[in-house]
Amino acid sequence: MAPKRLKKKKNFTESTSSTANLISVINSPQGLKLPILKRLYYLLINSSSFEAELNNNDICSLADVLFNEVDGRFKEFLCGQALASLQELALLLRCCMVFLNLLVSSQSLLIEKGRLLLSILRTLISVELNEKTGKNSITHVDSTCVLLQVFADELLMHKSLREYFMLIDSLSSTSETLFMCHFGHGDIGTVMEVIAAHFILLTSGDKSFECFVNGLFWQPGKDFRTPEMSLMVSLSLLLNPIMHSAPKMFQAYLILLLSEAVGVSIRSEYLSLDLGIMDCYLTALERSIILYKSHFSNLHMDDPSVGSNSSSVKSCIFGSSQLAFESYLQPATKDKIDRVVTKLNESLHCYATDKACRRKSDLVDASIAYIKQSLHVFDGSYKDKIMSILISIVQRCNFDNMHDTLWCIEVKSPQDICLLASLLKLMSSSMLQAIWCLRHSSNSGCLKTLQDVLLCKEYEFIRHLVGCFRQFNNCLPIQKFVFDVMKTHSMRHKESKWMFLHFSGLLSLSYVVGLDFLVKDCLFIMMSLLDLFVFEEGDLDALSPLFASGLETISSRSSDKAGEALLEQKSSKTIASKFQKMQTTFLSKRSHTNINQRNRDKSREITENAFLRNVIESNLAIEEETVEACNGEAFLKCLLEDSQRLSDLDDLVDFIECKRGKDYNVWLKDRQRFRKWKSERNAVYKRQKWIKIRKCRRK
Repeated sequence: MAPKRLKKKKNFTESTSSTANLISVINSPQGLKLPILKRLYYLLINSSSFEAELNNNDICSLADVLFNEVDGRFKEFLCGQALASLQELALLLRCCMVFLNLLVSSQSLLIEKGRLLLSILRTLISVELNEKTGKNSITHVDSTCVLLQVFADELLMHKSLREYFMLIDSLSSTSETLFMCHFGHGDIGTVMEVIAAHFILLTSGDKSFECFVNGLFWQPGKDFRTPEMSLMVSLSLLLNPIMHSAPKMFQAYLILLLSEAVGVSIRSEYLSLDLGIMDCYLTALERSIILYKSHFSNLHMDDPSVGSNSSSVKSCIFGSSQLAFESYLQPATKDKIDRVVTKLNESLHCYATDKACRRKSDLVDASIAYIKQSLHVFDGSYKDKIMSILISIVQRCNFDNMHDTLWCIEVKSPQDICLLASLLKLMSSSMLQAIWCLRHSSNSGCLKTLQDVLLCKEYEFIRHLVGCFRQFNNCLPIQKFVFDVMKTHSMRHKESKWMFLHFSGLLSLSYVVGLDFLVKDCLFIMMSLLDLFVFEEGDLDALSPLFASGLETISSRSSDKAGEALLEQKSSKTIASKFQKMQTTFLSKRSHTNINQRNRDKSREITENAFLRNVIESNLAIEEETVEACNGEAFLKCLLEDSQRLSDLDDLVDFIECKRGKDYNVWLKDRQRFRKWKSERNAVYKRQKWIKIRKCRRK
């Protein structure tokens, strides 16, 4: 894990004698263990007196020990026979890189030791994956990525290191030159090759696409904080104007690096809050919202129903710089990135096609499970209400008729979808962490609401950021529904409610597209916004009408799973009432399903609807009020051959309405035949889709 640079600890202040003792320990055969490496690294980056306490002999001796050790351990790493831990190797590498600052007075020694580090970096960058096995020629790809992150982190943190690396690389032969020679713009070229190599490795191999997709949203119970890239370093990389011209998939990758550095469950180490970390959270939140507004508006330029009603949001993503991303990379590196992006595009297209075949109810079930599993990062006293509100909205989103909605994202490039998802992940994490910092802004560490804290500039900044979402239109059914619910508390959440309305709409549209990672991103950011609601008012009363409906949904879904186990414990009157409700729901859902199916495949819909219409209208007996009806005795006789069992359900027959004279034996057989036909048809359809996906993946 990247060492913390935010604060200095008093117990690390070293005297001359302790420095001498440290050198003695380092020179011992067993000296370079993790505690000693941590102590040395801290002195190298924080103690201005450390260099003054060392004479030339000490510096040369330490240099020999450190660089010989890193050379030996890296060779063991290449052979897969490393005796020390990866964490020790990473920290030793950091110490060697920072140690170059002590070698400035001896240019020959600086070049000698710098060449060793460049040789290690050149080896890491040249790692190639075996496309058939998903393995590389050095070691596990995760370990290689860790070391690349170490190089990127230190180079971004120390401008002097970038200058040394550029200078030493320029002295290399043409065949060994690692960087494109750009000494301007902060020598960012040294970092570009490292980050590009990390991106290529991370997105290559058999399971890389699955890992990439899983990284597009926060997974419950896991904190995917990048172990070796610090928050401030990741943020500086994202803010660099060169990234404006990078491929969108590469931009998404950078945003995911930053969101993982922000984290969502890594708060314990920051209990002594630092203003610097809060500024990083706010900057990340601001940048994510700016990027999101620009990207989302560009996706919907031809669709005013879900786009923005203000042209001001279509600002340049990374500024006005015209710096070309590819000009900072070796041509071979740029070609590799292009191939990786193409492969990711194809994989995501197949993934989206596969997910589109999934039943909508499966996605709803997965959404509700995700909500329940993600609640551990929120305030415990409001978890149940947050869950109830979101489940109510999920159910409402899927009840709304969305077949007439034109949403351009469905036909956009997969890169656009990945970029959108990565921005949502960064937005939710940075907001959540910023709110946590506001709550714990006092020494007492107790939870606070806005009423307990002065209207600080940090909150006003957040309020300004989230209020800009009023620029977007809110005309989708779910947005109108939530707006009407919140009208009873019109003086609450005056700015933050617009952001909540916007993402309730995006959630509804995400169900139309059927991409689960986009749905989960929307849900998590809405959870973060509800956390902001609690901070602002101390409760969630503005959405109180959704409490009961959400609990009813949870209860009904739980009872559905219990189903048969509880059936005998319920009275027949309760069963009868539920039967009528289910019949009505079945008919409405069937109608809704037909409409959605018609949009996807009109030719198949004509045949299917003809069959459905004949079966449903003739066999389900949807009667007008004028049709003569009788109780359900005839129907139950068809179901129950045992007449004694029928007598046990006397109070049930009056709750079932049947058509007089209808042959329900024939009706049940027809219904069974229809279900068999439908099952076989779905099996054929899924088989055809699977064949199509396999062909797509082979390309």
